Amino acid sequence: MASAVRSGPRLALLALLVASAAEGYIDRGFLLTAPKVLIANTVERFCLTFFNLRDKASVSVYLLPKKNSTVDDSVAQLSRTFYVSGPSDENVCFDFTVPKKAPSNAYLRATVRSGFFSSSQQSRLRVLPFTLVTLVQTDKSKYKAGDLVQFRVVTLKSDLTAMEEVVDQIFITTPGGTRLAQFDKVATRSGIIQKKFQLTEEPPLGRWTIHVKRSDNIVKQPFEVEEYVLPRFEVTITGPKYITNQANTVTLKVCATYTFGKPVPGAALKLLVSRPSTFFFRRRHGSSSEKPPPSNVTFTEETDTDGCVEIDVVLAKIGLGGAVTRRVYASRVRLAKCSRLGAFTGGDINQTTSHTSRLGAVTGGDINQTTCRTNGSLVRVH
Repeated sequence: MASAVRSGPRLALLALLVASAAEGYIDRGFLLTAPKVLIANTVERFCLTFFNLRDKASVSVYLLPKKNSTVDDSVAQLSRTFYVSGPSDENVCFDFTVPKKAPSNAYLRATVRSGFFSSSQQSRLRVLPFTLVTLVQTDKSKYKAGDLVQFRVVTLKSDLTAMEEVVDQIFITTPGGTRLAQFDKVATRSGIIQKKFQLTEEPPLGRWTIHVKRSDNIVKQPFEVEEYVLPRFEVTITGPKYITNQANTVTLKVCATYTFGKPVPGAALKLLVSRPSTFFFRRRHGSSSEKPPPSNVTFTEETDTDGCVEIDVVLAKIGLGGAVTRRVYASRVRLAKCSRLGAFTGGDINQTTSHTSRLGAVTGGDINQTTCRTNGSLVRVH
């Protein structure tokens, strides 16, 4: 497996600073900066600062398993020659490859030679094992029969960047362990693998599993296939508590809300407004052929993004209000709402609720509260 280059801020630094007074070389030395914690199978960035060194400097860096190990026992080493312009300080950086198999506790030894200057120092550091984090993400957590399962796979390195690789195998199993789909030698594109799988019309229900297999391990990601249950919702109808006998119209607001609080936008709505059965129609004098007005009127609307719709009802269309109702001092208007949500649920849901407004000269008071039970859930209407 190719080594990964790790970059980023050096929060923990290993510093080696040597000064030599031998043969009159005062304040000469070097400073090596490196991560205090290394990660196996990565390429780390080391930097050197030379102090008052001239001409060329030969640098050797060793990763040793023990404090007293010789350079022959090193698990990794690097030798470079740098030309120092001096006498001012000069910085150079280079990459150091940490092997995949390295001891957890190691020692970093640096040796610098430049002319008559020679020094070797070492310091202890930690080496963490090389690990990859493989993430498998599906577009949904639950599916129903006939759905298309879309998923993607990404492997992150220690610096949280996506890794380019070829995955040995990806396969999908049913709750019973039967393998229904398989992809071999899948290469990443920009560090990501994207695949899809079509469920049949009668798939086994339960927990399915996506398996991502590489040479050293298998990562599993489950998803659920369940029998689809239509979402429950409740309907509220808001209208005036009282309607005066001089009123010509009344505004009603109907709202549909899922039980988890979200609105139901774009729902086809059918509103039935009817006059009470206790209404008595009196024919006008000398007009025996006059027929009573319609007892109800139906409105077909669609809810807005907030799951609501406002409807203006002309009372004369159901024989209430205006001249026709001057002799009617009190009556009731019954509203019924039927919602069809086929575009959202894949089927029809019929729910009926009611709201009553009292017609008369009274302007205050309370309206009766009505509840109804639909699809096994209690719906409360205010």
